[in-house]
Amino acid sequence: MQDGDEVKFSKGISEYGNGGEAFMYFDIKESQWVATVDAALPTKRKWDNVPILNQYTKGYLEKDCVDWFNKFREYADEDLRNSSLPDVHLFAKKTSDDKSKLKLTCMASGFFPKDVQLSIMKNHKHLPDDEIESTGVRPNHDGSYQMRKSVKIKEEAKAEYDCSVQHRNLRQPILIKGGFFNTHLTDEEMKKQIMKCLYLSDPGPHVFLLIINLETFREEQSNFVEQIQENFGAQAFKFTMVLFIGREKVSRCVLNQIKESEETQRILNYFKGRFYVINSKNECDPSQITKLLRVIDEIVKNNGGQNYSNEINLKNQRKLREQTGTLKQEEKRMKTDEEKKRHEETDTKEQKREINTEEYIKTKSKKEKNENDKMMIREIKWPQTDRGVYVNCVEKQIISCVL
Repeated sequence: MQDGDEVKFSKGISEYGNGGEAFMYFDIKESQWVATVDAALPTKRKWDNVPILNQYTKGYLEKDCVDWFNKFREYADEDLRNSSLPDVHLFAKKTSDDKSKLKLTCMASGFFPKDVQLSIMKNHKHLPDDEIESTGVRPNHDGSYQMRKSVKIKEEAKAEYDCSVQHRNLRQPILIKGGFFNTHLTDEEMKKQIMKCLYLSDPGPHVFLLIINLETFREEQSNFVEQIQENFGAQAFKFTMVLFIGREKVSRCVLNQIKESEETQRILNYFKGRFYVINSKNECDPSQITKLLRVIDEIVKNNGGQNYSNEINLKNQRKLREQTGTLKQEEKRMKTDEEKKRHEETDTKEQKREINTEEYIKTKSKKEKNENDKMMIREIKWPQTDRGVYVNCVEKQIISCVL
């Protein structure tokens, strides 16, 4: 029988067997042993003649066994109370040695107990361990655990990678796909979701919350501003505030370092310094939510009740398409100019090569002619005449006459 959180004795049995068959058991009501086969009768009579053995068996079943059960269940309850689901993030940042590559990191944090399976997959296939950097399972200050695995990838291939986490508290694995703002959607799918959300929130949202996890902010690719501007336009900044979550998972010193860091200040400047800090959902304080709503009301008031409309988004999308078209035209023009320049350089090289060839031929011909001239030049002494004329000739051409 169970009374509240305490298990009490109802009935119990202490049984012995021999050769896989029942041999003898203890009848707790009668406080005596019962032989199930004739071969057990001598043992039954012997044990019944030892009253202290019967008392010990009865006490073990009614008290010791129940105490042990309660103790084990207490351990299990404590384990269950401390058990928590992993909070999974997939983020990336540019590598310092190669700007064309990203360091993709899969992180699971806040889980208990510590046993966890974390994998990075490419096209649904697990990457081998020798291609992955792993921190191993590390403790958090609150008694939970975290684990990170990273791999270097090409930036354009991020949509091919998934992060999978399995834990005993999960009914099914968590799967996170590379995409906008660390969601399971691709960039194109996310843009469609944005359009759908804006349409459903007619006339439009009054405030955007840019949620940043304090545990992962120092490692995440902090291009939040660029992503907001690309998808919502710069006008969305006036409707946005930063919401830091996971306050209970970092120390006050770490929190101050994050808030005062140059990167954090750069981000907050776009939103006029608007931010708020709350605990994670597992440790959420109702008073924090009340204060957050007050901050949101203040933002709406400062914006004169204006909301971010779908028209603004469409205008931003048209502007983005125009910019994209202009960029494409510029790229096409630059490509044409490069091809033209390349052809001109090729033609110039051909002309130089032809000129050099002609000069070489002329030089060679001149040199050969000079050599031939040297060989053919000879002094011809004409017969002496009355005038004593001597003539030097070269192939019938008179070079000089000496009188």
